Formats: sequence, structure tokens, C-alpha cells
Amino acid sequence: MKHKKINIFVFIGIIAIIALQMLWLYNTYTALEKNLYKECNTILLKAIRREISIRFQEAPKGTEIVGTSIHSDMRKNELAPEIVSINEGLSNIGLEISLKKINSIVSDMLKKTDLLCPILINKIDIKSQKVLSSSGFNGNIHDWGIMKSKIIPITSDLSQGIQLVIISPYRIFLRQMGLLIIATIIILIFVIGCIIYQIKIINRINKISQIREDFSYAMVHDMKTPLTTIFTALSFLHNGSQDSATSRRKQE
Repeated sequence: MKHKKINIFVFIGIIAIIALQMLWLYNTYTALEKNLYKECNTILLKAIRREISIRFQEAPKGTEIVGTSIHSDMRKNELAPEIVSINEGLSNIGLEISLKKINSIVSDMLKKTDLLCPILINKIDIKSQKVLSSSGFNGNIHDWGIMKSKIIPITSDLSQGIQLVIISPYRIFLRQMGLLIIATIIILIFVIGCIIYQIKIINRINKISQIREDFSYAMVHDMKTPLTTIFTALSFLHNGSQDSATSRRKQE
């Protein structure tokens, strides 16, 4: 019964340790995911500004670039409303936004921050969330295998925007959490090994105790018969039955 209780407590302890480790890993993964999301939004915004700057420099000298008026809703937008005005001014003179250039700029920025992963830059219809054009692969990508940034509007009517898509972001998380995962595995193996070793010791002690009990029981059982005989004989002598039998034989 004691052995069963110990096994139950050990099992609960192992489950608790694994649960705590998994919770720790999950919280770390969530924090890294949030940081990557913020970093992607910042990088995409910088890349769009740099692409607009490149297009501005490519404009013929003497070309007048007139930006469009900024919508009141756009002024409240936290994602750089000036991008819309300048982009539409450049588009009016035939300098359309280049998704490939943005892709190249974003890739360089990600490399500098050690975030190596395949990416896409998509032009999105904000209302329908439909991809209008892309810097690369145009097929269907499962949402569970990607991370999407916020959509940065590039038109004054808020109908179109640019979005960064990171493909297989878990690779980044695995690289960043590599040491943590290895350390967690080592700790779990060490703890489980110690618990298994403890269980073996407890089982060995229980076996020794059982052997001792069996030996004591066998010894007591084997000694019981001769002791009973001795006690019977002593009782017989103590009662004087032997003396009366001897006197009877003498009288005969």
C-alpha cells in the first residue's frame, strides 16, 4: 500500500514538473512571438519609407510631386499617414510602389537583426483582405505556418495596403529558444532519472523488508514444532505424571 502511494506521488510530481516546464516554454514562445510581431511592423514601416525615398530620388529633376490630402481617419492611423500622401504623389507620375524592392529592404533588415526566414510582401485589399499582388509566391499559404504584420495603408481611401508575411516563423523561435529547450530537456531527464533511481531504491528496500519478514516467519514456523514438543514435555514433567508412572511400575 505504501509503495502504491509513493508511486502515485512520484507520478504527480513528474506531471507537475513537465507541466511547469511546458508553461515556461509556452510563455517564452508567446513573448518571442509578440516581439517578432512588433519588430516586423517596425521593419516594414521603415522599408516602405526607404522604398518611397528611392522612388523619390528616381523621379526626373524638376518633376513636381503633389501629395494627396490626408483623410481624417488616416490622421488617426498610427501607421505613418504621410506614406499615403507621398506614395500617391509618386504614383501619379508613374512611379508605382515596388513590392520586390520592399522585400529586398526588409530581408536586409531582418538579416541585420539575425531574423533569417523567408518572407513575402503583399499588396492587400483592406476591405476584403484579398491579396492583389505579391513579391513572390502567389499560391495558398496556410495561416498556421505564417505570421502577418499589420497592414500599412498606401491609398487615401484606405482601400489598399502593404503587409509583411513571414513564412515558417517557428524556425526563428526554435533558434532563439534552442538553449532553453536543451536546458529544459536536460533538467527533465535529470529529474526523471533521479525519480526512477529513487523508485528502484524504494523497491529494493521493500524487497529486502519482504525477504526479512518471510525469513522471520519461516524461522518462527520451523521453531514452533520443537518448542511445542519441549513445552509439552516440560509440562508433563512439571505435573508429576512421570513420577506416578514410575511408582506404579515399582509396585508391579
